[in-house]
Amino acid sequence: MEEKKSTFKVLFYLKKNAPKKDGTVPIMIRTTIDGVEKTRSAKVSVNPDRWDKARMRVTGRDAYATKINNALDLWERNIGAKYDTLFHYEGYVTAEKVDNAVMGTDAKKMTLLTFFKQHNDEFKLKVGKTRAENTHRMYCDVYNHVSNFLKLKYNLSDIPLIELKESFIKNFDFYLRCEKNFKANTVRLYMVPLKRLTAMAKDDNIIAIDPFKHFVAEKESVDIGYLTMDEVEAMISADLPTKLLEIVRDMFVFCCFTGISHTDLKKLTRQNIQDFFDGNNWLVYRRRKTDIKSSIPLLEIPKKILEKYRDYQIGNRAFPVPEYDPCNNLIKIVAGFARIDKHLTFHMSRHTFATMMLSKGVPIETVSHMLGHSNITTTQIYARITNQKISDDMQKLSETLHNFEKALVDKI
Repeated sequence: MEEKKSTFKVLFYLKKNAPKKDGTVPIMIRTTIDGVEKTRSAKVSVNPDRWDKARMRVTGRDAYATKINNALDLWERNIGAKYDTLFHYEGYVTAEKVDNAVMGTDAKKMTLLTFFKQHNDEFKLKVGKTRAENTHRMYCDVYNHVSNFLKLKYNLSDIPLIELKESFIKNFDFYLRCEKNFKANTVRLYMVPLKRLTAMAKDDNIIAIDPFKHFVAEKESVDIGYLTMDEVEAMISADLPTKLLEIVRDMFVFCCFTGISHTDLKKLTRQNIQDFFDGNNWLVYRRRKTDIKSSIPLLEIPKKILEKYRDYQIGNRAFPVPEYDPCNNLIKIVAGFARIDKHLTFHMSRHTFATMMLSKGVPIETVSHMLGHSNITTTQIYARITNQKISDDMQKLSETLHNFEKALVDKI
């Protein structure tokens, strides 16, 4: 029997301990993936004397053998096809999932929260490999919101997936906005996991129509926060009372001058610092979120921070980076010592880098590459042009049009 991806096997065997009155024995199917088995009946029986154990088929070419063997061939093709489909769309397959897909598990029995939990449990197995813990946490948060919404709005502990309509999505959107008082962009963020779940359910033929098909979430324009150069200087110059605050400050400043995210900073090693053709040190890494390669020439400040932590050794990591939540809390304390009157988050370091680069005239295409964005539109959202950039541009324009303006001013 063919083996796929070195983890997948299908075996046919006889259940000899359960013979029927006519002397035939049921044929069973055992699907094994990564050592985990799922067994079910092939819904046909055979004379055990006609069974070829090695070939896992009935011997002979008569009508009797042909009928049973054709049935087994159909089982094998269906199981293989479902395995391939699940592996292609989800990247992770279990024997249970393949069996459910083959048998066309009754859609009426598949409920939203059951489907959601199965997804989250499987997603958790990928954390640290191909998925991030923060994303798993987001899925779990949305699961809890959906669960609470079902109880409050419908007095239900769960709901069949086939009963999901656009009205359910609109009501959940309203619940997040009005009951939970989340802002529009937070609601959009929470809608993404649910939308992915319903798309998966449609791909699995559990639902016929995606309830998100015509739904458009409200979006609000947000002025993304960043630090000015004066504020970055104040942060660097701040006298901090503890080593931990100093570490968080240094990590934030490093991100301000490289654009690297907290997740990628935490994984950074000395091997990511490379000598390039121009004789300078470059930070070269692949973004975890987009899997896009980023290459950033290092300025003097990030070089100095690298040198400061050269003796830090835990495995092969370049920096002693705390987890995101502690970093987020501690950077607010650092902002207080630096007398920065802004609601600071650690991710604002990335906004600061983008804005700083654009305000100094670096082309947006270059900034987009350094940030590892898959679409330049994302860069346009992140990188807000500073008032200083606008002032500089207008000053250059004024100088260019000086004589023209002077002639007109005299006439006003």
